[in-house]
Order: sequence, then structure tokens, then C-alpha cells
Amino acid sequence: MSKNRIYGAAIVLVKGNAIYLCRRTERVMYPKKWQFVNGRLHELETSMDAAVRIVKEQTNIEITKQRLYFADSVTLEEVNEFYYIYFVNLNENEFPENTCDRFRGDWRVFPLNKAAVLDVVEGIRPIIKGLHRSHIKFEALKARIDSVQKQQHQTLIKEEERIRQQLSQGEQLHLDSLGSKMTRKLIGFGS
Repeated sequence: MSKNRIYGAAIVLVKGNAIYLCRRTERVMYPKKWQFVNGRLHELETSMDAAVRIVKEQTNIEITKQRLYFADSVTLEEVNEFYYIYFVNLNENEFPENTCDRFRGDWRVFPLNKAAVLDVVEGIRPIIKGLHRSHIKFEALKARIDSVQKQQHQTLIKEEERIRQQLSQGEQLHLDSLGSKMTRKLIGFGS
């Protein structure tokens, strides 16, 4: 084993609750295993600069450093390599293209739960599983927020109706002519 550690960057291309992976060819180490976008750092290159360059070289997608989110690092002791792992959320109109079929196949999209059980390169399964757990927690939190907002809206409607019942018919007609935003402000619920 070489004494000099090799440093690289790996980038997880995320779209919604799915990620893009490609399968390595038989000509490289870890043949037929699924992988993220990855490559080695050049001499004095930072990991973020390398990530931007590697994504462009391997997928033909141009990103900026501001779109990178550091996730973790992985050490591959067997080959003495260290990788900085970043996430990139792809836009709806961004799709990776395979720029080199010598080392890898085409990029394929996998739902996170399916990606977690693929035969992947060493060290990346925990990253996929962590991303999947985070997505599940995010969806649960979003559902709770939606439920609370729905309950608050129903409470607001009930309170408006309760106040309306206390008003005379003339006052109700006057409030109706002001519109719903003004009505909420008069009743004390608007911003």
C-alpha cells in the first residue's frame, strides 16, 4: 500500500427523494458496484473546487460552490483514499449525462429506499441510509406542520363565525363589504 494518501471528492446528486448513481465497469477497482460522482483532487485544489469540476466533467452539469452541502467524509483504508462527500440538489431541468463509458455506465435515478440496498462502493451505504432517514424525518415534520396549519385555519374560521354571531345584521353587512383581509384585521387575526 502506498504511504501517500489520495484525496478526492464525491458528490451525491439529489432530486427530491431520489439520487443518481452509476455502475462502475469491470475495468476499475470495485467493478460493477454503484457509485456517486467522484474524483481526485488536483495538487492545491480545494475539495469544493474539485467537486464543482468533477460534477461538470462526469455529468455535464454546471454547479457553483454555493450549491454544495458538506455531508461527511469517507476513508477507504484498503486503497488509502479519503473522500469529502457533498450533496447537490438538482433542479427540475438538470439531468446527468455519462461523459465517459470507459469507467462507468449511464447515470440512473433511484428512490432512496432502493438505493440503500444496491451493491455500492465501500463507504457510501451509510451516507445513503442517513439521507433516507433524514428525508423520512423531513416528510414527517412537513406533515405535522401541515396538520397544525390546518387546525389553526379551522380555529380562525370558528372564531370569525363566533364574533359574527355577536354582531347585528348591519354590522355583518358592513364587515362583508370590507373584504376578508380587513375583516380579519378588525377581528384581530390578521397581520
